[in-house]
Amino acid sequence: MRKALVLITLLLLAVACVAVFLVRKARKPAPTRIGWRAAVTTLAGDGSPSVRDSQQATPAAFSDPFGVAIGDDGSVYVADAGESNRIRKIAPDGTVTTFAGGAEGFADGAGSGASFNTPSALAIDSSGNIYVADTGNNRIRKVTAQGEVSTFAGDGTAGYLDGPAAQARFNGPIGVAVDANGILYVADTYNDRIRKISPDGQVTTVAGAGQPGFADGDRNTSLFDTPCGVIATADGSLIVADTGNDRLRKITPEGNVTTLPVSINGDEISNPVGLAVTHDNYLYVTELDRSRIIQIAPDGTAHIIAGRGAGFADGSDSARFNQP
Repeated sequence: MRKALVLITLLLLAVACVAVFLVRKARKPAPTRIGWRAAVTTLAGDGSPSVRDSQQATPAAFSDPFGVAIGDDGSVYVADAGESNRIRKIAPDGTVTTFAGGAEGFADGAGSGASFNTPSALAIDSSGNIYVADTGNNRIRKVTAQGEVSTFAGDGTAGYLDGPAAQARFNGPIGVAVDANGILYVADTYNDRIRKISPDGQVTTVAGAGQPGFADGDRNTSLFDTPCGVIATADGSLIVADTGNDRLRKITPEGNVTTLPVSINGDEISNPVGLAVTHDNYLYVTELDRSRIIQIAPDGTAHIIAGRGAGFADGSDSARFNQP
């Protein structure tokens, strides 16, 4: 009897292990294709520089959309700067609402009770919190899944100071990214540095000597010029859109900075700003002036997947963007 129970238990464990394996295999994303061509459609906005939320019957309008981030439920959050100074939300059904903000200024609070000044990049952590590079306020803000806005770091004075988050200083931060450990990284644009905010609220400098220029090297000798984007990869490295230098830079966990060799049909990359990375380390980059979307494979091979110059057009080969 005992032998039979042991055999049944082992059989059940084997079945459970197979089930877990099959579930994990089913959830594993497919490998990224090299050089795929994007089919571009308009998700929201009628093209007019305005502020209008909408149900599906009425087109939404955005003032100056910059950063985007996607929640686990498929909602798209947009940092809408310009005259808007709001965080907007595009639901999976296409409904556009204001999630937080509504007037230029600085105020923590819930929903429309909060104020931003030129919000730029967004990043979402594993708990659904949204981090905002509040560029004009020289602060990093946090928006909970319920729309409660608080100041995550920065005292509001344009400057440079590491230390406790409430006393730290930034100068026009534009890029933010959060890694799997909850560490927030900031492209501190007008300080020409990359900063880090740890979960315990300490701000430190990851890399950059603090003056505009170009130099690879360690955390203290490397130079950036107006870095506008940053993203964390699975191996703990950072990729920086070094916009003023027309380059992509890589920062190792030890703080060593190198330049990624990127060439698209013989041309160097130009004015990189937006960054995204896949599960298998394919990098996507937006070029500000050429209005293109670039895919960069782990081996450095680069392809244009969308964008044929400035303008507006949906489609595939004919798609156009204006300063993505």
